Parts: sequence; structure tokens; C-alpha cells
Amino acid sequence: MPYSMSIYDYFRNIFQNISEIQPFVVCILIISCFVAISLDNFPQHFRTASTSL
Repeated sequence: MPYSMSIYDYFRNIFQNISEIQPFVVCILIISCFVAISLDNFPQHFRTASTSL
């Protein structure tokens, strides 16, 4: 299964390189995850907030 192994190595290299990624990139990823969760949980709140701006 060379194809699945290459995908496994690809993701393994990503996780190994997380420590080398600049901290603000990790913060942006975490913030974007929280924003996505908030948009899923409170769509009406964000819709009214965006229209009031």
C-alpha cells in the first residue's frame, strides 16, 4: 500500500513540522476554528452583528 503510506507520511511530516510553524499561524488556525464553531452555534447572532456594522 505505497499510496496510503505516502499519505500517512505526508500527514506525519505536517504534524512533525507544527513546532517549526510560526506561532501566529497556529493562532490563526485556532481562531478560525473557534470562529467556525461560533458561526455554527450562533448563526443568527453573527448575522445581526454583520448587518449592524
